[in-house]
Amino acid sequence: MPNKESAERMSGHLPNLFSSYWNRMKFREEFHLISKIPCYRWYWDDEFNEVEKIVWETTKSDQSILDFGSGDNRLRNKFLGQSFSGEYKTFDLSQEYPHDFATIEEISGQFDSIFLFEVIEHMDLDTFSSTIAGLERCLKPRGKFIISTPNPACIYPMWARDMTHIQQYPQQDLWTYFRALGYSCQIFRVVFLPKKQKILDNLRFLMKRAICYVLGVDYADGSLLVAKKESKAEN
Repeated sequence: MPNKESAERMSGHLPNLFSSYWNRMKFREEFHLISKIPCYRWYWDDEFNEVEKIVWETTKSDQSILDFGSGDNRLRNKFLGQSFSGEYKTFDLSQEYPHDFATIEEISGQFDSIFLFEVIEHMDLDTFSSTIAGLERCLKPRGKFIISTPNPACIYPMWARDMTHIQQYPQQDLWTYFRALGYSCQIFRVVFLPKKQKILDNLRFLMKRAICYVLGVDYADGSLLVAKKESKAEN
């Protein structure tokens, strides 16, 4: 039996997580039917990398986008550089760069897509659940969440990259969470590799893949989820 402290800690998760636990488990079986999850490269570049191309192709016809946790506005600038004709709004807690919204309470409007790139790993489960619930109110019917986050199955731990990381989100749990909310989902694996790889880079990557295969872990550093809200008729 959990002690009083752990019971109180768990109670905050009950409404959004444990109250629909077995419904999510049903969708986990669906997730495991996926034969292969494709892997794409992410790298620093002035143009779209492979992962960002997926995001662009998914959202280039949108009328409005909210980039939640947009950081240095790098992706926004790339979208505008591609003549994105919609409205691209940004939010970030850091004020090192200009943003449309400085606090969550300021966020207003309705959006075709909401981006959360490398954001949710900085949230505990309660905050994640309440944040998604709040952002859903800003999502248009048939709108999309596009989320990237570290891959817990990766041999390289997410805490090795950032001391502010808090929570891991396994691919099957991200999938089942949004499927249970009524979204259709696509998921991709993300690997951090330079745009131009040297011979030594290729050799190290091949060795990493071989080691991961032997150990039964993943070499992909992150996950990308595209979750699209389905109509009631589609559910």
